[in-house]
Amino acid sequence: MINTIDDFLGTAEPCASFHDARLISVQINYDQRELVSNWSLYVGDPESERERTRPGRLSFSGLLFWVVEPYGQVLDGSRPWLTSYGSLLEAGTDLAKELSERVPQGASAWYL
Repeated sequence: MINTIDDFLGTAEPCASFHDARLISVQINYDQRELVSNWSLYVGDPESERERTRPGRLSFSGLLFWVVEPYGQVLDGSRPWLTSYGSLLEAGTDLAKELSERVPQGASAWYL
């Protein structure tokens, strides 16, 4: 069972986290209801080598919807930065509440 978004990362990198991850790309196939996202993830031990990163891929199947707020033009060339994540119900916004009401029973709903 997936309890947190970090549970998707498995055990190969025990310190891996989506916290502070950078989004590289998103591909959506609406016909097959699939999403593939590529990330630069922090995998280093926060106590010693936190800055160590590696690429990672997160794939979803059975996608119902994907909502993205606009990412502003960044002059320094950085990528979108993941600063918080969790269950959609925990997001605390009116939009999150509205969207969570549309999720079928038994489906997972996350915000990134």
